Amino acid sequence: MSTSRPNDADAITEVSVQTEREVDRGWVFEVVVHRGESQARHDVSLSWVDYEHWSHGAAAPERVAKAVVECLVALDPSRTLPRAFDAATARRWAAGFDERLRDRLGDGIG
Repeated sequence: MSTSRPNDADAITEVSVQTEREVDRGWVFEVVVHRGESQARHDVSLSWVDYEHWSHGAAAPERVAKAVVECLVALDPSRTLPRAFDAATARRWAAGFDERLRDRLGDGIG
């Protein structure tokens, strides 16, 4: 597993959710970001409150967690994500994140 900062040759090829675990007040998803031939695993926490804020129940929680990571990577491909983070933290990392995430989730959500 590689956690080094990607370079231009390390294009994102896939973001996938490996596992979902219910916890108090939400879920934790193990998400794998594949960059070229390397991959990095992240535990992404998603609270019920943030899930409702972003999708209003119209998208599966797994889809919201995946979209959070996809948005972060799309906004800054060189960003090295922490091993574990809360999805709400992404809102502080990028201006306009809520709108971008809702766009990624699709029309009619948000």
